Amino acid sequence: MAGGTGAGPQISVDMSGLTRLANDLSRYADQAIQGEADNARGALGTGVPFGSASASGYVYSAKHRYHQNLRRVIDTLREFAAEGRALSAGAGSAATNYRAADTSAAARTASAGSPLAGT
Repeated sequence: MAGGTGAGPQISVDMSGLTRLANDLSRYADQAIQGEADNARGALGTGVPFGSASASGYVYSAKHRYHQNLRRVIDTLREFAAEGRALSAGAGSAATNYRAADTSAAARTASAGSPLAGT
């Protein structure tokens, strides 16, 4: 049992830490990952820069496969950024819900005139 009040298990949540986590995840997803994926997509969107002067079918085939793989990697990075934003939203929602529950519990305890209100 935490807290030592004899009232049962208690949950302790670092609200500022949870909010910081949500903000950091969102910033990382938007700036670092999504930004880099967008930059790479813009730079490589029309193709890859090697083999343009070669008429070889092997070089063309390798260039095509390389470009397809780069697009898959970029798409994966974009999906990762979207998942990071979803995780950030969940952490932010959890922080909001914990704060609302704490506020509601404090108001109910105070309005009920509970002997626990002074402890």
